Amino acid sequence: MGPSGDILVLPVSYKMDEAGVLVFATSSGGVLARLAHGERVSVQVDDVSEELHNGWSVLAHGHATIYEGDVSPRAWVAGHDEVVIGITLDRLTGRAISAYG
Repeated sequence: MGPSGDILVLPVSYKMDEAGVLVFATSSGGVLARLAHGERVSVQVDDVSEELHNGWSVLAHGHATIYEGDVSPRAWVAGHDEVVIGITLDRLTGRAISAYG
């Protein structure tokens, strides 16, 4: 949550490790770095194909901690690779949609 208690929704570039841990990097002074102490978090991943007229959305829930594994996600912004966070997932929900049923 943000300083005012609001829920934050922020984009990240992520990778999955072999154990199914979702991994992303961030700056040490950023709001996302504060999640790395076992905070309960959710991550949403979506995809859509205009050509195929379908799409899907997955909502993953888990706990965020400092990641010490072998996966190295690539940060989009320079300097946002100082802290690597892993989210151990414990619940997945989602749905797929299609214009063709």
